[in-house]
Amino acid sequence: MNSYKLSIQFDGTTWFGWQSQNDFEAVQEQIEKALNTLYNCSEIKIDGSGRTDAGVHAFGLCATFTEPKISKFTSDTLRKGLNALLPVSIRIRSALQCETDFHARFSCIGKTYVYFIDNSTTSSPILAPYSWHMRKKLNREKMRQSLQHLEGKHDFSAFTVDRKNLQGHAIRTVFKAELIEIGHIVALLFTGDGFLYRMVRSMAGEVVNVGMEFQNPQHTLDALESHQRSEAGVTAPAKGLFLGQCYYSKEEMTENLQKDSKDFCLQLLFNFNESV
Repeated sequence: MNSYKLSIQFDGTTWFGWQSQNDFEAVQEQIEKALNTLYNCSEIKIDGSGRTDAGVHAFGLCATFTEPKISKFTSDTLRKGLNALLPVSIRIRSALQCETDFHARFSCIGKTYVYFIDNSTTSSPILAPYSWHMRKKLNREKMRQSLQHLEGKHDFSAFTVDRKNLQGHAIRTVFKAELIEIGHIVALLFTGDGFLYRMVRSMAGEVVNVGMEFQNPQHTLDALESHQRSEAGVTAPAKGLFLGQCYYSKEEMTENLQKDSKDFCLQLLFNFNESV
């Protein structure tokens, strides 16, 4: 029996996040249903690389599972079989065999998230489900200064909405916090070793507040050092957030950090240069 690592892409608009829940339909549940249909059983459970909020999208969320019995599936037939059964808003980008001790969550050493802002006078109905519309022209230079304060190893208590229920410390390392311009689209790209509950959306809200010139870039550092959520900016809407990629080796993460960030953002929106 083989174990597989799935790379999953989904439009989170109609799903109540990744993790299966009793009263709401989630992405994990849909994939487990498809797997159980393929293997003609009812026992397959998959482990995801992490949770996503309702409305958040993913381009490279990872999940792992072990076959319940010996099968004749190849990686490609498994991918195609799952995609034939899944709703059109969920797609398996790849299905690769992995070691049995490989775990989508516990083997993960880092992730990249991207937050999209539509900074146009008239919002695009095409981009509306995947971006936060800001009519006023954002001050990109001040946003970049704000992002610089978020890079490095810090206590990010000010950028999580559920600090009191956090298990353990709030110290995380953000390796890259970058602003990418794609015409009127402003993309905020964050790569780190881990992220707290709604941390990326909280950081995006703070940086947008600076871009709107409601605050200056120093405010971001002051909020960070305060460790108080009330001192930081608003929590940005879920619809603009994409989980871009999960990393399972330092080499993989370093390679991606050196790639062109604009191309990476275009992949998320348009499957640009899609290889599968």
